[in-house]
Amino acid sequence: MIFSQVRKRWEKNARLDPMWAILAQPSKEKGGWDTEAFFETGRRSLESALDRVGISFIGAPFERALDFGCGMGRISQALAAHGRQVHGVDISGEMVRLAEQFNQFPASCQYHHNPASDLGLFPSEYFDFVYCVIVLQHMPPSLMKGYLKEFLRVLSRKGKILVQIPAQRSQATWQDHCKDWLRPWLPIDFADRLRLRKRADVPILEMYGLTRSQVKECIENNGGEILRVESDKHAGPAWTSYTYLIGRR
Repeated sequence: MIFSQVRKRWEKNARLDPMWAILAQPSKEKGGWDTEAFFETGRRSLESALDRVGISFIGAPFERALDFGCGMGRISQALAAHGRQVHGVDISGEMVRLAEQFNQFPASCQYHHNPASDLGLFPSEYFDFVYCVIVLQHMPPSLMKGYLKEFLRVLSRKGKILVQIPAQRSQATWQDHCKDWLRPWLPIDFADRLRLRKRADVPILEMYGLTRSQVKECIENNGGEILRVESDKHAGPAWTSYTYLIGRR
């Protein structure tokens, strides 16, 4: 039920304003993104993320990379310059359609619609690099943990995962505390129904988190280890967020 509601939300977000749903800058709302500028942010974001955790593909390109939550292909198009094969996966069929439309590397970059709470479309130990930034933060903790487990399953023995996950709110109003307390007992689309009364034409971007100890426990329980942790600002000023570099034990 939770997964189905998340999937429906992102199909709707993709129809309303796909670029803003992926990269929600206030000035770019309601179709304000220029396509070229949007994809350029992918190149800059990837370079920044790799530098932050000390990864370089210069002279050592990856064989297969997974861009999880690929959206319109903003990151996977940038990844295509660093390796031999890239697979972009998204929960939204409309996002995948758009990614295919803007694919500049059809020979080496493939997109997959994956309306499932696992990565069963790929065999184990298939990827040597998994990238997932500003994606899991929009999924409830149970789905976050499930996908972290799957990232480790599809990761090769010497592969690396680069994933970003908010930890907790750094700024919270009493409304935020009430919402967090009620979340376990309310359907995930309850917030959608409330928001639709006010702004039916804007994508809904709910935020969730896992503490560092919860991430560590999940990774270690599934045969992985955290190699490096860096704080980031991906979740905005109201959240403390971290980027993790993960390998297999």
